[in-house]
Amino acid sequence: MKTATPYLKTSHWDDAISSLEAAHEFTEQLAMKPHYWKWLVIAVHSAIQGFMALALEQGNSLPAMSEK
Repeated sequence: MKTATPYLKTSHWDDAISSLEAAHEFTEQLAMKPHYWKWLVIAVHSAIQGFMALALEQGNSLPAMSEK
């Protein structure tokens, strides 16, 4: 049995892709639920932010956030 960790572990890739998937879902629901526009904007913003972080990562830990 797997024990739970005391913290939340996230992945840049999973977050960026999940945000794109959420944006797609909200887009499909806009015809019936027009107020979902704000959730679409938030999801697109999150996806862009996630992919920008991946672009800055350059294959190693995030150099945009140096220890200094």
